[in-house]
Amino acid sequence: MPTAKRKKIKKRTKYTAFGACVILLALVGIVAVIVLAVNTTVKVLDDSEQKAEFEKYLAPVVMFDPVAFESIDKASEKMLLESSLWATLMNMDSNKYNYDDMQMLVVNQTDVDAACAKLFGKDVKLDHQSFGETQMNFIYQSEDKTYHIPVMGVTNMYTPKVEKITKRAGKYILKVGYIAPDSDWTIDPAGSRPDPEPSKYMEYELKRDGKEYYITAIRKFEDGKYDKPSSSSGSDVSAGESPGGVSSGAGSSENSPPASSGTPSSEAPSSSEAAA
Repeated sequence: MPTAKRKKIKKRTKYTAFGACVILLALVGIVAVIVLAVNTTVKVLDDSEQKAEFEKYLAPVVMFDPVAFESIDKASEKMLLESSLWATLMNMDSNKYNYDDMQMLVVNQTDVDAACAKLFGKDVKLDHQSFGETQMNFIYQSEDKTYHIPVMGVTNMYTPKVEKITKRAGKYILKVGYIAPDSDWTIDPAGSRPDPEPSKYMEYELKRDGKEYYITAIRKFEDGKYDKPSSSSGSDVSAGESPGGVSSGAGSSENSPPASSGTPSSEAPSSSEAAA
């Protein structure tokens, strides 16, 4: 075979191999893009983990069914204090518990202030004082700025169920179901225990503060209010964002379940029993 023809065949083979490599790399790239798109879609659609984070965050607020407010300055001071204290108890490290001579749990005011900032923003200042009832007294001592709390269990409190998350203009709008304390005991005719259904819904508005969010309003839920997507930001929640930390009288709704006496134990509360 002439030398020129051999060179031509060799050159053609080289280009063919190069073209095959390009096609192979292109296919690999397409597959990678498809896999990434699928994973991203699944991650966006499956927001169960973020809902669970919000439920934990909102628990010390929802538990006493606070009266709705449109801005934080309209919220009950007692509700702010009580929710902040319960958020402290729910998130305390059990190894850091201290007790007084009466075996009452001692909580520092600074810890309560920190919990308040995570729930309601850094601008909210608590009016520290004693509150509660005969069997459930939260005693505030101004001398050393601590709360002294009897170690007892708490029942008959609402627990939150976040059913929808909408993100608009730097805010989270949450559809929050209120699970009544007796819902866990419901059994259907077949003898199984279905997931408890909320007895009512409320809308919680959380505002962005850096990488965290804090509660700015609680409203009566209006079905369909946020069904249309926003033109500035979608209704989907960005991955990786999470909320910040985490009532009787004026701070509680008249529809609240009757609050039993009691306060936190040494164990963190579950979704159906608030205890610290």
